[in-house]
Amino acid sequence: MGRFVRSWAIVGAVVPFVFLLAWSLIQRYPSIDRSVHGILFKLQLIVWPGSLFEIGAEMSGKAISWGAIALGVLVNILLYALIGFLIWVASRR
Repeated sequence: MGRFVRSWAIVGAVVPFVFLLAWSLIQRYPSIDRSVHGILFKLQLIVWPGSLFEIGAEMSGKAISWGAIALGVLVNILLYALIGFLIWVASRR
């Protein structure tokens, strides 16, 4: 069980960094089609719901808060670990 849940938690940690990398590439290359922004944003909310903490920090007018990003990543790790645990429990029945 531990290894399975830990694997899900690792995925939960990797997902936010993939999105942070994608957004930094979009900022670096502004010629990327604007439709990609909407698709990426919607996908981000589905697979990284903890990113709402980052959005809230940006809405307050502050620059990106590393604390908000860290909290979002932590929430995502815990959420993915919980999902992994629930899948493991369901597979044992």
